[in-house]
Formats: sequence, structure tokens, C-alpha cells
Amino acid sequence: MEQPQQPAPPENIPEAQNPRVKLVTTLGDIVVELNPEAAPVTVRNFLRYVNEGFYDGIIFHRVIVDFMIQAGGFTADLEARLPHEPIINESDNGLKNVRGTIAMGRSPNEPDSATSLFYINRVNSPYLDHGSPNSADGYGYTVFGVVVEGMDVVDKIAESPVTDHDSYFKSLPVEPVVINKAVLIQERQ
Repeated sequence: MEQPQQPAPPENIPEAQNPRVKLVTTLGDIVVELNPEAAPVTVRNFLRYVNEGFYDGIIFHRVIVDFMIQAGGFTADLEARLPHEPIINESDNGLKNVRGTIAMGRSPNEPDSATSLFYINRVNSPYLDHGSPNSADGYGYTVFGVVVEGMDVVDKIAESPVTDHDSYFKSLPVEPVVINKAVLIQERQ
């Protein structure tokens, strides 16, 4: 199996101690502050997608009221966007899957499979942490930032009515919640 690669740093992403990204959604704005010190590969990967406009027009395709909201790969027509190569798992960075954190989605039992999918924790989910005895595979899911504005929007999205569209799109919001634009904020506000 081919080893996951570390993406090259995007050329026009400014170096910032704690970059922030604003997700402009149909239900309001969410601002996340990223932690490049704890998760350098993951932050670089996420900013690459932001910089390329990959997340613009993407929906929250998995919404579970007492768990999390997930986005990063599908349009409102449920068309998949082709992601970049997978990255290494950095879930052993000490950051925990607690309410308000942003983390990378990945395939179960494939720790180095994260690409573009991400989720925001609505509740504390310690079983998603590296080394958790309750984890399915022990590897955990890489947390790489925290919501600093718009947790009320996260809650609103999480409380959206959902449907099981098919075997893959379970907990799909009935009314699409779209990320109209993901914007890098260079300075703290």
C-alpha cells in the first residue's frame, strides 16, 4: 500500500501562527482557529482545500444532533468532489475530540486515509481520540482546530431535520446546508 503523502504547502497561504477560516454557510458563519503547531500536516492540507476553493458549494452531508456535523466532499446534488491524496494521521497530537473542535474524517481502520472530509464536534467524543480504549481502531481522528465564533450555527446545523437518503448518505439534512464559501482570515479579529 502506498504511503500517504504530506501535501506541499500552498504558495499563496500566508504563514500565520494561528490561521482562522470562516465557513460562510446558508445557516450562518462559523469561524475556526487552526492549530498548526499540533497538527501541521493536517492544517496545511485543510488550508490547501480552502485556498483552492474546494469547499465552496459543499454541503454538510452528515448531521447527527448528539454527535457532530460533517462536510468536505459533496455538493447539494450529492456529486462527489475529487480530493487530493491522503495525509498522515496526527491524532496523537494531544488535542481531544471535545465540543467545538474540528477534526478530519477518515475511513475506519485506515488511520492515514484523511483527505478533504472534516467534522465539527457538537459534543465531547472521547472514543474518537488517539489511544482511547473505546476507539474502534485505537488510532483516533486528528483534531486540528476549534470553533471560535458560530458555535450557535453548528448547533443549528446539528438540529436540522435529516433523512436517510441511501446507505451512504445517512443523516443527510432534508434542506441542504451549504458552505457557500470557505475564507482564510489572516489576522485575529
